[in-house]
Amino acid sequence: MRPLASLSPSLRIPVVLALLLFALSAGCSDTSVDIPGTTVGGDSTLPNGFVATNRPPNPSLSFQVPCPLGIVPEGVDNPNVTLGCPVPDCIPAIDNPEFATVKNSPLVDFERVVAVEMEGQVRGFPIRILMYHEVVNICWNLSGGRQVFSSITYCPIVDVALHFIRPEFSCGKPKGQSYGVSAGLYNGNLIVYRRGTAGTTDALYVQMYGGGLIDDCLEIERVNIDLPWSVFSRLYPNAEVLTENTGFPPPPGGYDLFNHPYKEFWLNDELCVNGLCFPVSSLDSRLRKKTLVYGVYTPAEAKAYPLAGLTGMVLNDQVGGVDVVLFSDRGGTVAFEPVIDGQLLTFSFMGREGHGLPLYEDEETGSLWTFDGIAVGGPLKGERLPQMLAYRSFWYAWAAFFPETLLHEF
Repeated sequence: MRPLASLSPSLRIPVVLALLLFALSAGCSDTSVDIPGTTVGGDSTLPNGFVATNRPPNPSLSFQVPCPLGIVPEGVDNPNVTLGCPVPDCIPAIDNPEFATVKNSPLVDFERVVAVEMEGQVRGFPIRILMYHEVVNICWNLSGGRQVFSSITYCPIVDVALHFIRPEFSCGKPKGQSYGVSAGLYNGNLIVYRRGTAGTTDALYVQMYGGGLIDDCLEIERVNIDLPWSVFSRLYPNAEVLTENTGFPPPPGGYDLFNHPYKEFWLNDELCVNGLCFPVSSLDSRLRKKTLVYGVYTPAEAKAYPLAGLTGMVLNDQVGGVDVVLFSDRGGTVAFEPVIDGQLLTFSFMGREGHGLPLYEDEETGSLWTFDGIAVGGPLKGERLPQMLAYRSFWYAWAAFFPETLLHEF
């Protein structure tokens, strides 16, 4: 959504968030690891970098992820469903995205990119573009001439990016088979709508639920990592990256990394009556409202990890009876279920390969693993850890959507 009317555009607060993300890596070891000839199938090679092709598929989790994750009590009549802008599509979704190579993308090391994957293909979506468009409808050209439709969504008010797939939708985007930004918010979170249903309530989806206002749902694709360009560009050198050629005039001042329209909201907890300028179903005082957390979801339990504490590279934990491992590097975090063929693995940070990318080792087999959970050396070489359903969010939003959430204490 656009910044709320109560935000003062004249207020200038120094933008430190991007630098803060980069600074999170300050405590990381720079130990170098030499693994000549280590390969991950196809042409993926260390230490010459990882590529975004010939990647093992993301394995299934030990539990079923429900779709949607939750519902909005009373639907559109819920008092916490509010207008964020006057009409649907007040924020223009990108329907014909253009992509460039990593080499030709003018991004800087510390800016955030959302990496999404479909059957081994990886694409990157810079946050500074997503915050002006919020929905990107994507067509994936897969093996065997198949095409798959998906959408990436980003809500700047809760700082959540997610990737949804609708395999039954056509890449031709006929009426009703693509998504746009509705005029609504729930707990501050973006509500998207299916095109061709404007003015009705039968196709509204709350991003953090993948559904919520209707019985239908958007299936959340688990392979979704929010990470800095310094890691993305080295981890996926052959990936495609969304460009600023969105099909719309650029915002005033361009897609400025430092002067975006949400900076005041992100940094000021004293706005309006509750610091948020919109109602939420509940507020949890265990953390400041806009503390950034990394939330992990399981059907039995949800758990939040303050991002500022995730500087130790590896955290082995449990959520709702499910074993979880979190890898963190330079402000990016990703969670996996650390089980391969029924064997539970315990991880530690090993060091960095020649391009500065982190590597991890499991105690049980001594295999080496990449930041995105692929074994590149040792007995489990070629295996991949199942990625959890987990994402970055402001604390107030995570706690409002999952009010029984646990909070990790460092």
